[in-house]
Amino acid sequence: MKTKICLLTIIFAVAACFVSLSFAGEYEDGIEAFLGRDYETAYKLFFKEAEAGSARAQYKIGYMYENGDGVSRKYDTAAKWYRLAAEQGHEPAMFNLAEMYADGRGVNQDDKEAFRLFRTAAEKGHMPSMYNLAIIYSEGRGVAIDEKESVKWFTKAAQKGFAPAQYNLGLIYADGLGVLQNEKEAFRWFSLAAAQGHAASKCCLAEMYATGLGISKDLSKAKQLAREGFDSGEELCRFVLAKHNLAPVK
Repeated sequence: MKTKICLLTIIFAVAACFVSLSFAGEYEDGIEAFLGRDYETAYKLFFKEAEAGSARAQYKIGYMYENGDGVSRKYDTAAKWYRLAAEQGHEPAMFNLAEMYADGRGVNQDDKEAFRLFRTAAEKGHMPSMYNLAIIYSEGRGVAIDEKESVKWFTKAAQKGFAPAQYNLGLIYADGLGVLQNEKEAFRWFSLAAAQGHAASKCCLAEMYATGLGISKDLSKAKQLAREGFDSGEELCRFVLAKHNLAPVK
């Protein structure tokens, strides 16, 4: 009897493996179809796996309904699929569903539910959720304003390399918002974000180089960074260029 049980276990395990591989293949085929804008095929492949309980496929179906990719845009349907994926711990689904609750799209507007979802995803390490949670604590949407918590979550996201959080942390240290003012620390965070191409951070660095705040004054470096930021479409850099007469900007 023990031998039979063991053999049955192996058979079921192998069968489950083949099912898993089959779904994995269909999902990847769905991704390829989606990227190729063959939304009809992508939807069919995602839907089959989503109905079988795949969180990542449920997320993709929700995404398609939210953005109207190959289907009529239906926010309530998008929220339904996001919720199914979120209940399984899918972080991007939690994030998107939280944004829908924050905006009241497809669901009743609910800041507290948005906060709960952002917090849950943030605690799982989802960087955009960490960033949004920090914003929520700074604005007091669905939770009491808490500058320390805001700085904490900006820092967590920034330390993981999320450029918008690095930029905001730079502003926080530059202005002393909820922390002791520290120009060198502001410069460090702006530099990390700018290295990733964050245009507004380049403008802030340009201002610091132009005035010698937190770093030795260097008008040549200031001009370079301000031009890079301006060329990327950041209007703040126009102000820096004009303020310090670094270059004429039309």
